[in-house]
Amino acid sequence: MRYLFQFCIVVCLITTGCATGRFAQPPRDTSTFDYVPTTEAAPGSADVTFAIVGAEFIAPTTYQQGLPTQQQGLIQQQGILPSAPPPPLFQQLVNNMTKDFEEVLTAKGYAIEGSYRTFDEMNYPNKEGSDLILTAKFKFAGDTNVRYHEEQWKFFLGGCFSSLGVLALLYPTTEYFGSYESAAPYIFGGGVLTLAGIILWRHKGFVPTGRVQFVCEVALEVYEGLTGEIMWSKRIPIPPFEVIPKAIQKKSPELITWQQLMKIDNNFYSDMGRLFELQYRNILNQIDVYLDPREMAIVKNQAMELRKRKVY
Repeated sequence: MRYLFQFCIVVCLITTGCATGRFAQPPRDTSTFDYVPTTEAAPGSADVTFAIVGAEFIAPTTYQQGLPTQQQGLIQQQGILPSAPPPPLFQQLVNNMTKDFEEVLTAKGYAIEGSYRTFDEMNYPNKEGSDLILTAKFKFAGDTNVRYHEEQWKFFLGGCFSSLGVLALLYPTTEYFGSYESAAPYIFGGGVLTLAGIILWRHKGFVPTGRVQFVCEVALEVYEGLTGEIMWSKRIPIPPFEVIPKAIQKKSPELITWQQLMKIDNNFYSDMGRLFELQYRNILNQIDVYLDPREMAIVKNQAMELRKRKVY
C-alpha cells in the first residue's frame, strides 16, 4: 500500500502540473514611452503661454466592435465617440504624452500654465492666464476578427506517461521482485500512469484563430480658453496594423473584443506595447514640428481677437 500511495501522489502532482502548464502565459512586457526634444530655444523666446490639458484616449464601446474598422468612421467622427475605460497600456501612453508636451513646449521657448487632467479642472483665472490651451485625443478603433475553437491536444508528456506505464507493466517479473505480490503495487502504479497519459492525450482547450486590425490617429488641438473654441488642429495618422492573439484559454471567451484580449492574452498585450513604443517617437516628433512658434504666434493673435469680441 505504501507504494500505491506514492504512485498516486506522483501521478496527481504531474497531472496537475501538465494541466495548468499548458495555459501558463509569459509575463507582460513593460512598455516605455518617452521623448526627448532634439533642439532647445531660450526660455520665453516664444511669446505664447500654453495651458496643457491631459491627452485623452478615445475608443469605440463594445457594441461597435463588430463593425469593420473602415466603417467606424474614425477620422470623420472628430473624436466624438463613446469611449470605454482605456487599458493600462494606453493610460500610460496618454499620461506620458501629456508629460512630454511640457518638454516639447519648454524646449520651444513657450511658457506653460498647468497641466490639468481635464478642461473642468481649469478655473477662470487659469483660462485667462493662458493664451492657448493644448490637448490631444488618441483615437483608436479595432476590427476584431477572432474566434476560439476547441482543440484536443496531443501532449508529448501524455505519450511519455503511456510509455512509462507500459514499461512499468512489462518490467516487473517474479525474478526481480521475488513474487507477484511484491510486484503488484508497481503493476498497479504503471496502470495508473498509463491512464493518466490517456487522459492528458485527450485534454481539451480553446485555441484562438484570426487577428485584430487596428486604425488610429492622434488629433492635436489648440483652443482659446475663455470661449472654448478650437483655433487650430492637426491630425497625425498611425499606419494601420494587425495583432494576432496567441494564448490558449481554458474556456472560450463569451465576448471577444480587443479590450478583452488585452486582459486575457499577455502576448497580445505585449505585442501592442512594442508596436506603440515604435510609433511613440514618430508621433512626438511630428507634434514637435507642428508646434512651430511662428505659427502659434499667429494662432495666439487670432485667439486674442476672438476673446475680445466674445468676452468683453
